Amino acid sequence: METAIYNTLPDNLDRLIKRHPLKCPVAFIGGRQSTEMQQVGMAMTDKLAKGRISMLDGSHLFPHGKALRHGSGD
Repeated sequence: METAIYNTLPDNLDRLIKRHPLKCPVAFIGGRQSTEMQQVGMAMTDKLAKGRISMLDGSHLFPHGKALRHGSGD
């Protein structure tokens, strides 16, 4: 599933967003131990989320592995 999501992202996302600004706020929840995040970096995420970033203990796909615990609002 993850590959399918990434395969649909345009490689010029930054330019698209400049031409067609988002109409709603963006927030980001990430895993502190995410190797993928460390490889890609957070520059675009920082720019889009404008401070609405939360980091939790976990790896790249932690919401899938702990969806009930993290997603229940507890």
